[in-house]
Amino acid sequence: MAGILAKLRIVGLGNLHELLDAIVDLNSPAAVKQYIRDLEGGIVQVTDAANTAEGGLRTTREDLASAAQVGATLDADI
Repeated sequence: MAGILAKLRIVGLGNLHELLDAIVDLNSPAAVKQYIRDLEGGIVQVTDAANTAEGGLRTTREDLASAAQVGATLDADI
């Protein structure tokens, strides 16, 4: 059943895209401006994700350094 539904979805979406492509000129200035806005939004999302990952990496490195210091202190105490 999932195979039939997936095929119907593909046919429906394919026909819808074909209809919209006939209606909208994808090389028109308005369409190109929208592509640019979409890409700028994507750049912001990627930048935010990179900043989040960098913060996580910094925290992990600090935790590792702290654990190494505790380990060195415990070794000295032993």
